[in-house]
Amino acid sequence: MFVEQVRRYGAIYDADAEIESEKLADAINNAIESLPEDSEIKAILESRRAEVVKLCIEEYTKEHSDYVRKIEDDRKNEKISQLEKESERKDKIIAEKDKQFETAVNGFVRLAKDGKLSVPEAAKYAGMSTEEFEKLM
Repeated sequence: MFVEQVRRYGAIYDADAEIESEKLADAINNAIESLPEDSEIKAILESRRAEVVKLCIEEYTKEHSDYVRKIEDDRKNEKISQLEKESERKDKIIAEKDKQFETAVNGFVRLAKDGKLSVPEAAKYAGMSTEEFEKLM
């Protein structure tokens, strides 16, 4: 119950901003003060208030930084995953275009070998120099 109250009071502050110890200490003190007067835990917490506040701040700060680090790691991993998927998609497109180009060039090579196109014409249609085309033949 006490921890829930501290979290509730602490939630007032911006989760993305650096949490100031004074504001968190106020939240912890408010949580202690809001406990019922006849609560046994209230007497214990009040008698050791400084220690309780210090421990809660340390724990809250650690939990908060762990939480922020996890969110940042998740975002980085998601971005990496998206980049990898995009890279795979682009690689597939490039491979398909390479295959189409190879098929077209092979067709021009066959036409040139069959004498239906001159080598310079076939090279022109293939988008390469005559020398490059002759090397492929």
